[in-house]
Amino acid sequence: MFTQVGFLVSLCLYYLLMKKPHDDGYNCYTSRNAAPNHTNGSVYLSRLFDPSSRPQFSETHLVVVQRALHFFMLTVFLWEAATLWSLGRRHAMSVQFVLTMLSLLLISAATLPGGYAPCDNEWRAIAAGSMTSFLIFSLFIVRFDQIGFYFVMYFEVIKTMLKVSLMLFFFVLGMSIPLDVMMPQDGFKQGQPSIISTLAMTLGEMQFRDNFIKGNNSPFTYDLYVLFIVCCIFLNLALMNLMIGAAVGDISKVEKRAYITRLRTQVNFLLESEAAVLSGIRGWFHVEKLVIRPNKKPKTFWQAIYHRFIYPEQIEFIKKTEEQNQTAERT
Repeated sequence: MFTQVGFLVSLCLYYLLMKKPHDDGYNCYTSRNAAPNHTNGSVYLSRLFDPSSRPQFSETHLVVVQRALHFFMLTVFLWEAATLWSLGRRHAMSVQFVLTMLSLLLISAATLPGGYAPCDNEWRAIAAGSMTSFLIFSLFIVRFDQIGFYFVMYFEVIKTMLKVSLMLFFFVLGMSIPLDVMMPQDGFKQGQPSIISTLAMTLGEMQFRDNFIKGNNSPFTYDLYVLFIVCCIFLNLALMNLMIGAAVGDISKVEKRAYITRLRTQVNFLLESEAAVLSGIRGWFHVEKLVIRPNKKPKTFWQAIYHRFIYPEQIEFIKKTEEQNQTAERT
């Protein structure tokens, strides 16, 4: 957990401090006359992740951040390797392991060797690796008592949306063909992604005045009016409301099983953590008995934080059990 946090923090610092392609002073290819030639495919591929086409840097803060990033990448890799050695194929087939290895591969290709600033291709790898790293970190947040419940609901909604995404693609593709044929506006011209423009229209970006009124749509002016009405009914109203209803309708079911799902995730994390650590080291941290006093008020600030965030649900469960026992004794 701490290695993931350190890796994510160092990656964010690396992103904030390095010159990005749209920043002033970004001169990735000017110093060595190594601008990527997109017309010559062999030359362009030979310069992918090539350090000789990247400028060097010697600023102290950039060197420290890059070395910290490499250190946390190494610790994450060692932890995953130890877990893989202990759990074997079960961990190798898990989503967390696959995403972690993908993230480490992308960030390593973009930041190694040290001392070189990232260029266009490296920034692509950093962007993909950063998105993957935040997704991995969200899998860790699921284990927390306070906010893990909402992350569980979010992932359940994502699963539901993926189930109906095939139907969304089917209708968007069917509507993009007549729009691409009849509409001469930007986004539907030859060589432009008309299916993405149709998807934007499905999400509400219709732009009726610019696409259907101001533009010269002859000889398909009235055909496009009819097509606009069909798009509003079948895509914007029917399809989007169906997807929203399918996602929201499962929330009540998700709320019922979210607590059990999160407990299962916590148990799996504890089992994997114990299996990844040597038995001799596990013995140092083994606790045979844990006493929880729910009615005892914390005396210090840190005890209050511990009671508030570490085991609040266990305390509430004990309190409810005591109240039920007292009620049963009275009756």
